[in-house]
Amino acid sequence: MNIKKVLLLIFFTIAVQHISFSQSNFESIVQIEVQGVKRGVGVVTKYSDYIVTALHVVAGMQNIRVYSKAKGRSVPATIVKIHKASDLALLKLDLALNLPPLQISDETPKALNQYLIYGYTNTPEVRESIMALSSNFFKLTSIIEPNTVQYKWLIENGFPSPSAQIIRLDDPIQHGDSGSPILNTQGQLIGIADGGLRKGVQRMNWGISTKAHLEDLFNSNEYVNISQSTLPYLKNARSENTRFNTSGNMNLYYIFSDYLGSIFETAYEEDQTFVAAYKQSAFEASGKDIFNLKIDVYEDYDTGATIAIPEGLDFEYSAKTGLLRAWSTNGNVEMNILIKNAQSFDSAFKSVDYFQNELFMNEVWDYRESGNNYTYEPDDKYFSKSINCTHYDEYGYETSSLIAEILIDDSYVLATSVTVYDTALANENPIDWYYTYAMEACLRLSGFAIY
Repeated sequence: MNIKKVLLLIFFTIAVQHISFSQSNFESIVQIEVQGVKRGVGVVTKYSDYIVTALHVVAGMQNIRVYSKAKGRSVPATIVKIHKASDLALLKLDLALNLPPLQISDETPKALNQYLIYGYTNTPEVRESIMALSSNFFKLTSIIEPNTVQYKWLIENGFPSPSAQIIRLDDPIQHGDSGSPILNTQGQLIGIADGGLRKGVQRMNWGISTKAHLEDLFNSNEYVNISQSTLPYLKNARSENTRFNTSGNMNLYYIFSDYLGSIFETAYEEDQTFVAAYKQSAFEASGKDIFNLKIDVYEDYDTGATIAIPEGLDFEYSAKTGLLRAWSTNGNVEMNILIKNAQSFDSAFKSVDYFQNELFMNEVWDYRESGNNYTYEPDDKYFSKSINCTHYDEYGYETSSLIAEILIDDSYVLATSVTVYDTALANENPIDWYYTYAMEACLRLSGFAIY
């Protein structure tokens, strides 16, 4: 699990509330469909029936359609302009819907202001979410450093440019929301939701600044018939990705599957050190390479937390405990996951205490903590720690072991653990150790989206 901040951002605390804009603002927001798949969102701006969206949503695609909830219908659309550097595209509706354009703001976003992002739900309905932003504009290189795999992807793909002016976000962009408008409280457009690259299993989020790049799009003479993006963007079709929908307690979406070795290449250097050690330990114990194991990655809809689980393992969510549990074939190795929006930093610690109590079940363990990282500033609350535990019998022999990673970011909690219930049984069945170290690698790689 990543336990460090990429950059220190300025956060602000807000009470969740609904802000009512005029009906015309909602009428300006549309859903982008490509070959029957809901791929993103678009917004009418400057001219009626011209739609701005993210270029990677429509690049190289045929049969593009735009759905308007306000009009209750979808119509075909054509790409008329693109601006590769900012990953923006302009669509023209083939049949006029006379949708009202949104006003464009020339403000520089401020962290202490309130902003909102608009997307589409599965029903589909227009969805409004409060969004926190960083204090000013950055280049994309503020989150994607040169000489990284992600930077190489950008250069080879050609869009967006590493020098694109972005808006740093402090909240996750939901799946299917690429191209969504980011608005100020006056209902004016300040950005377009973008992002989707991976850092290990974690998603990298950003918004494209409309102040910096919208005119670049409208004035562009670039050739519009370009190839589909080769970047490994996350899937956008939210309705096809739903894996869990459990009474509002956990909403997980299947994102992608990949070999652990490939995920390792894109991870943080710190995480790579740990995962490489797990690879070596797994090979020594089982003779098998965990880098050849496929990993399934899921994202929690509410918090933006991503979790990784070895492919093919049985797993289930318990509404009673609030834990997601995955286990090996014989049940001797188990992974437990808690994802929670705890409302406040203090209540988040109560969730952590609950998680630990569920794991230890009042048994006596040799308990060790490490890697404590604690920040408590008025607008920046962050905590993380690692736990290693061993259980011994009355003769001093190890009977079971447990490792856990706990992360609190503001009021969001992500706690993961791997338990070997019977050490002797694992020694008799080396495949148990193979899955133990694979799960521990997944545990290390899981984390919150990067903004």
